[in-house]
Amino acid sequence: MIYQPTSDNILVSDRGSFFSKTNDFNFKKNVVLTNPQFVINCDTMRYNTLSKITYFLGPTTIKSKENLIYCEDGWYDTDKDLSSFNKNAYIISKEQKMFGDSLYYDRKQAIGKAFNHVQIIDTAQNITITGNYAIHYEINDISLVTDNAMLIQRYDKDTLYLHADTLKAISTLTSKEFAQSKIKTPDPNIKNSEQKNKKQKNKNKQTSTTEKKGTSTELQTANSKPLHSTDTINLDEKGTRSKKLFAYHRVKFFKKDLQGKCDSLSYTLVDSTMKLYGNPTIWSEQSQLTADSMKLLTGEKSLRSIELTTNGFIVSEEDSIHYNQIRGKYMKGYFKKNDLYLIKVEGNGQTIYYDKEKEKIKAVNRADCSNLNIYLKNKKMSKIVFITKPEATLYPLNQISINDLKLKGFTWRGEDRPLSISDIFIW
Repeated sequence: MIYQPTSDNILVSDRGSFFSKTNDFNFKKNVVLTNPQFVINCDTMRYNTLSKITYFLGPTTIKSKENLIYCEDGWYDTDKDLSSFNKNAYIISKEQKMFGDSLYYDRKQAIGKAFNHVQIIDTAQNITITGNYAIHYEINDISLVTDNAMLIQRYDKDTLYLHADTLKAISTLTSKEFAQSKIKTPDPNIKNSEQKNKKQKNKNKQTSTTEKKGTSTELQTANSKPLHSTDTINLDEKGTRSKKLFAYHRVKFFKKDLQGKCDSLSYTLVDSTMKLYGNPTIWSEQSQLTADSMKLLTGEKSLRSIELTTNGFIVSEEDSIHYNQIRGKYMKGYFKKNDLYLIKVEGNGQTIYYDKEKEKIKAVNRADCSNLNIYLKNKKMSKIVFITKPEATLYPLNQISINDLKLKGFTWRGEDRPLSISDIFIW
């Protein structure tokens, strides 16, 4: 049977029937609806001539240049380009897949929504985001996930699990793309001689809006904002778009060699840089790191470095009373095989370290020095290099007050540390 419900839609099937009372066409077996923008293939379809809504049952695919949609139950409004998909539904677009118990898609606006048991899989970055509600904007390649949201990123031998109230993924461009595009913006202060001549020749003609305003020949973006050569537009090293992830409110993450907690976080995948804000805390092996803000640089196999800005503090526990401590205005730590091996302190540097003999604490060393480097071996301090003149004292343990064993701003957040994947959902 061949049926043409509208000038843009042609429907073909092995069998078909029409019910005049309900204005429904029913089609069965090898049903194909062809539209200039997409093609629907399914087993069973019903089309209402008044509402112009198509209903389909059984395995159904909708293919277009932008994406592929699959479901086993749903409807499509051919007039408004709105659709709903249920039963094993998913949408595949570019390098992303979206799954959910039910999906909603607005083709005109290029917006997809997913409800319950949502999964968004980025195959290029090897990242999966889950939750119970998601919305994806195809044009700008932005995804937002809430309600039990979790991000999963797989590495060679480990996996990162991150939870927050809201997760957002944005497709970004690096400055390399702008350079590769070879777009040059004229300097607005330099008058083009050609424009001068043209203006002189047409001085009796109506002046253009641009000439009236005296604006330059800046290139304009889609949203009418000027595009300058200093703008960050971006391509990664492969010349493709990269992803930037945002997590905000009650963020916790777990990885075997790294755990963290903060109020909000941003993660740029192109350079593996993670920035943490709002009482950030990171735990790596025996070390707890805190500061007003942090920047963590990770690699595919291990941590590379961490920056602690303003009120940086690194603590490791000897026992429930004694803690090794490093404090400074700005601190940068370097990792080898996920172990801290060097810490550089700049500004207001202070340290407390315990001297042990046969695993028993004998003395404590306190030192104040503006700038210093601390070297660690086997997860313990092996050497301190004072860049400027220090004030250091070694006290026998029985000759120092307990109150003097903690530097200003000391805090121990061991109870907040996520020790398993399930802990990231506990705030």
